[in-house]
Amino acid sequence: SSLVKHSPVIPIIKPNAKFQPIFVEDLAAIILQSITTPTPNEDIEIGGPKTYSFEGLIETITIAHNKKRIIIPLPNSISFLVARIAELLPHKILTTDNLLSLNTDNVTNFDCSKGFGLTLTTVEEFLSSDFANNRQARWTKRRSFANR
Repeated sequence: SSLVKHSPVIPIIKPNAKFQPIFVEDLAAIILQSITTPTPNEDIEIGGPKTYSFEGLIETITIAHNKKRIIIPLPNSISFLVARIAELLPHKILTTDNLLSLNTDNVTNFDCSKGFGLTLTTVEEFLSSDFANNRQARWTKRRSFANR
């Protein structure tokens, strides 16, 4: 998000890597429901309501921040070189292990919305100003109630 706000050019490693981000409050609701409701003893993969490519996710963030940015998808060879150089920096923002982990898509076939009967939050909804304002109002209300 910081890169989107400050950099006019955004290089993207593994632009086609797939992600299915989930809002932390949605995840907490799923965990709570899993604890309180008897379920079969099986592993369930959890993911958000929508799948994004890495490039698509960055585009979504730039649109939400109302920024015009040049997005450059990097080929694997250049991505690997960038990762090798980044490993030498004091603050490791990227490693070759990070790059290799993007070879496997981070998605699930399980529909959490149906499986848990919840309406999950998309990245677009999360990034909207209406969502941020409502969330701030809920947080303020919770804090004032807790301080009584």
